[in-house]
Amino acid sequence: MKKFRFRLDPVVAVRRFELDRARAELGEAERAAVKADERHQAWRARRSSSGEALAESVADGVRAGGLHSAAAALAGLGQRVVEAAAGLVEARTSVAARREGALAARTRLRALERLRERAAVAHRRDEARREQRDLDEIGALRAARARRRS
Repeated sequence: MKKFRFRLDPVVAVRRFELDRARAELGEAERAAVKADERHQAWRARRSSSGEALAESVADGVRAGGLHSAAAALAGLGQRVVEAAAGLVEARTSVAARREGALAARTRLRALERLRERAAVAHRRDEARREQRDLDEIGALRAARARRRS
């Protein structure tokens, strides 16, 4: 029986490499999104605790200068929260794009794998027919030989 060879095996190998690379990029993007979310949560927690501290200071009667600097610090923390939120949105967008890329790479690979499987089935079918034809020919030769002897 002749060994099955798929002419597009080099393309399948490239597609597998592309899928592996796309999955790795997706993993990196997901890790970056987790870090961005952690940064965002940390800045929100800092802003929240600073706001509570400012409210306590106002209740205790802080001087105007201290109140002004605390409010400025709180505004700066608010800006950091906004920046962290923008980074989180960007990271999530990157994850979505990388996920689409990985799905597209998987789809391209699966299409080639289906072609390969169909070609393998056709190869096995052709080989079975060829083998049956050879067996029929051997049987016919033996039958002809047996008739000549009798």
